[in-house]
Amino acid sequence: MSCPAPSTPSNSRFVDATRLRTHGLRVTGPRLAILAVLDDVGGHRSADELVAALRGHGYDHARTTVYNALDDLARAGLVRPAPVDAGALRFEPETEPHHHFVCRVCGVIENLPIADDLANRSLPELPGFEEIGRAHV
Repeated sequence: MSCPAPSTPSNSRFVDATRLRTHGLRVTGPRLAILAVLDDVGGHRSADELVAALRGHGYDHARTTVYNALDDLARAGLVRPAPVDAGALRFEPETEPHHHFVCRVCGVIENLPIADDLANRSLPELPGFEEIGRAHV
């Protein structure tokens, strides 16, 4: 007789706890909650959007706690701060280097991989988008 596999949420929390320890961070409720919710709602979220999403998922962490935890997670490389517009800094779980395409009409943000020879190439076509500027981040 074999034991049942842990459910996805428990397994996910275990993986996130391991990631925190591996990156030299203590495992705390706010850090685990932020990683789980950011994975659930997707990237490119402002801290205020994450506070609202956390509350929607039943976590009632103070805004300051969320900001501090995001700062810790970003310094450890577990989330990436994404300065994609003139507004609030956004955070995403994608930590590999990449570019952002931002729709100036609807605000949708798309990740695009970085090509090694990008400086010598034109940007790829993205239907419905028009290049209005570039920023190296």
